Amino acid sequence: MQLLPLIGWGGMIYLIWVLWSDSPNRYFIPTLTFKLLAGLCFGALYSYHYQGGDSLTQFGYSSQLYHMFNQNPSQYWTTLWGMNTTIVGVEPRSSFFIKIVSLVNLLSWNSYWISTLFLSTLSFAAVWSLVMRSTRLYGIDFRLILVALIFFPSIAFWTSGLVKETLTYAAMCVVIWSVLPLMSDGSFKWRDILLGLFSLLTLWKLKYYHAGTLLIVLIPMIIYSLIKQRGLSQKKNIAAVLVSLLMAILVVSTLHYNLNLTRLFELIVSNNEIHLAQSTQEKVIHYNELSPTLSSMTYNWPIAIFQGLFGPQLWQSWNMLSFMQAIENTILLMITMISLPYMKRLIQRDYMTAFLSMIYILTLASFLSLSTPNYGTLSRYKVAYLPFLLIYIFLSLPLNTWAKKIRPSKDPD
Repeated sequence: MQLLPLIGWGGMIYLIWVLWSDSPNRYFIPTLTFKLLAGLCFGALYSYHYQGGDSLTQFGYSSQLYHMFNQNPSQYWTTLWGMNTTIVGVEPRSSFFIKIVSLVNLLSWNSYWISTLFLSTLSFAAVWSLVMRSTRLYGIDFRLILVALIFFPSIAFWTSGLVKETLTYAAMCVVIWSVLPLMSDGSFKWRDILLGLFSLLTLWKLKYYHAGTLLIVLIPMIIYSLIKQRGLSQKKNIAAVLVSLLMAILVVSTLHYNLNLTRLFELIVSNNEIHLAQSTQEKVIHYNELSPTLSSMTYNWPIAIFQGLFGPQLWQSWNMLSFMQAIENTILLMITMISLPYMKRLIQRDYMTAFLSMIYILTLASFLSLSTPNYGTLSRYKVAYLPFLLIYIFLSLPLNTWAKKIRPSKDPD
């Protein structure tokens, strides 16, 4: 048993060494340190300020599994593989996360803080790999991607602690990382694809709606990239993308009963009512007579988009933490408005990728804010789409030119 923590620490150090060897640059250690500190700050907030919450509750369940492993390993493995639910008798997605954390606990002496460091390191490895690959393949300024995917405050906070978003964000980054070469020049490695499929399955088990939306967009985006590389006509390209987009929507809608198009609106309204009943009035988004009809959804869609991207604003805050969140959202709204005149050039450069990316961002922003009107919960869920909005904003603004004039960027390789 004492050997497992040594394996955990050795594996974490080896992973850091591999990442450093593959891309040694001056930002590596500061970024890793920032990510680990963000995870510890997350843990400290829930441990000492809130003194509770999902993070500590789920760690408590995973600790039960840890003690089960010490007393009866066979019972532990039976529970882990879903054949015994007497201990992890909670919602399936939370149960899956608890089981993963229990494996991490075996490597961390069942320490909340060491498990947090391990998960933060795993998240860092996934995001750093995506940053490096996207920079190499597309020549994007390294620092802009780094800020969008790692350093933006709410993204750093919600993707670094012992919380589901840490794993879902990491899984999402690995999925995108695995298909970037295919989209860039048509090349791929089976090892990358298999790792991407494993990450997609993990993402599906944790947040199926996130994985489903990502699939709906990635499939036509890959097809578009492959067709573009072959030099086919623009009309054929557009037709192929639209057909593949429609097919992806239909296929994904059959993969989970909650994604079925015939009951999607009902599920959104039902979740909305649950959150409203559990929250105080100042902490929620208020819609106009929301009902499971297309007309009601369409009428409330602009509110959902705005709140999903930029809510709460300063006048909607209710305490210091929400005020800090509102400051971030206000800044985000301002830079988004500033970037709009510049975004036309970016869209014209690759309009189809921009079109599909906006579908992903706006779909998640609207559906999540409609079904999860609680501002606090929504701030966590934003990490599924906010980084991509930030990337478009940063690439649209002339920040790249300004940054190079102030301090030329070195090749991260």
